[in-house]
Amino acid sequence: MTYRETSRQAYAGAKIESNEDRLIDMITRVGSDGITCDEFIARTGIPHQSASPVFTALTLRGVLMRTRTKRDTRAGYKAAVYVLAPPGNLFRTPQKSRADRLRDVIASAWTARDTGDWSDFDEAFSSLTQTDQNRCHPATRGDE
Repeated sequence: MTYRETSRQAYAGAKIESNEDRLIDMITRVGSDGITCDEFIARTGIPHQSASPVFTALTLRGVLMRTRTKRDTRAGYKAAVYVLAPPGNLFRTPQKSRADRLRDVIASAWTARDTGDWSDFDEAFSSLTQTDQNRCHPATRGDE
């Protein structure tokens, strides 16, 4: 089994949906104080490997919003505090992950190569950060 297959198997077994409900309930109760992943783990007893993907999934879907506030973890490190994103807020708009945006660029490049229509590629490429654009296309670096 490859590393990727192992990761996907672990992600699938993380009980994301039931933990999402638990996290949303908990954040609703604490209100604007928010919660860190470590606090969620301490209160629920679920392992970090199961809790962390829940925060990521809900943030990408626009349900949670990462604040600038940080609090100490039980190990003494700083951790980001998350709150529910207000309805109608910019953060409620689901966001594609970096990997999904890169997949879109690759898929649209294959299609454009076959059809000659590069408009979808241009749109997908422009959705990447400048750093990722530079990595994909050295000519955009401006160092030539």
